[in-house]
Formats: sequence, structure tokens, C-alpha cells
Amino acid sequence: MVTARQRNFLLVLLLFVLPAILVIRILSTTTTHEVVDGAQPGGVVRGVVLGPDEKGVALVKVVAMDVAGTVVGAELAQAITQADGAFELTLPPVEGRYLLKFTGTELQPAQLELGWILPGGEQQAPGELRVAMRQGCGLDVEIVGPDKALVGAGRYQLTSLTSGGLLGGFTAARPVVAGKFDHGTFSVDGLAPERTRVEVRLENGDRVDAVLELAPGRNRHRVEL
Repeated sequence: MVTARQRNFLLVLLLFVLPAILVIRILSTTTTHEVVDGAQPGGVVRGVVLGPDEKGVALVKVVAMDVAGTVVGAELAQAITQADGAFELTLPPVEGRYLLKFTGTELQPAQLELGWILPGGEQQAPGELRVAMRQGCGLDVEIVGPDKALVGAGRYQLTSLTSGGLLGGFTAARPVVAGKFDHGTFSVDGLAPERTRVEVRLENGDRVDAVLELAPGRNRHRVEL
């Protein structure tokens, strides 16, 4: 039988210790030093993108942008990972720091910040980056009417329904993805494999909501009005 003290220890472990371990692991594999704003000299950045199996992932899109404070600027450079997950970017000088975004078809998006400026003001080139991307999924949806034919144009919104499990009423953050479609179909990549609500609003005023169970890999669902 689990005692009250053991339950309290488990709760503390779930809320504080495990998230801290996860954050430390992520930071240790994606950054080489603390990133601060400054006159970044730019240069060549190299790295490798690893999938859930810790093997290199090909065809991941890497986009570099400049950031000053909390303002994200324009795209500076982009690359596609090779068969072994390797990538290389040449970054121009900027005032601020750099943000790298990583997107793959069936992987959850990832991002990291980097720069050459250390907290004390001295410069140090970033080392080779190792970016771990989590398992994701893709979603293809057909919206059909009572006659089973595809409907026309409209908008959709996806909302995560992830819950806290053992923590009962606790609910995690609910990221939203939204967009438009023209012929009753739409596709979304880079989602987390979890329960997701899809809300569809057609231009003619019809609407439908549904809850989808998304599994790793490609998911195909038909939603009926």
C-alpha cells in the first residue's frame, strides 16, 4: 500500500525533479553557453539533428533568424539536414542573438538560441550543435457532409487536450494550430501524438467539432458534419 508520505514524494518528483532533469538534458544537447544579446560577429554554425532513436534525421528544415530582446526579426539563412542529420549555416553579423528553428514532417518542432557573445562580453564561437527532436505526427483530415461528399472552404483550429494524468484536474498548456482550407481537406505536420480537438467552421456557416486520437506517424481522419 502506498502511504501518504510516498504519494507526496511522488507528487514532488513529478512536479519539480523530473522536469528539471529534462530541461538540463535538453539544454546540454542544444547549447554550448549562455546566450546574451550583443554585436554578434556571425560565422559558420554546424550541427546534427537527432530523432527519438538518437540517430541523425534527414530532410529537417533549419531556419535561422535574428532576435533582439523579445523581437524576432527576418530570416537570415536556412538549410536542410543531410542523410546523417548534419547541417551547416553561415550567419551574418547582427545586433542581438540568433534563433534556429527546426521542423520535420513527423517530428515536433524544436528551436534554440545561440550567439558568440558570453555574459562577460568576451566572444566564443558556438561548438557543434546536437539538437534532439521528439517524435511527432502528421494529420490529414477530410470534412464531408451528410452525402459523404467533401465540403467547400472554411477554417480549422486544433487544440491539444493533454491532461496531467496522476495530477487529476491539472491541465497542461494547450497549443493551438489554425488555418484555412479550400476543398474540404487540410493537412498539418509537426504535431504531438496526443488527443486533439479539431474545430471546423465552413464559409456557409456550418460547423463541427471532433476529438481525434493522434498516434506517431501519419494520421488520416474523416470528420462528418
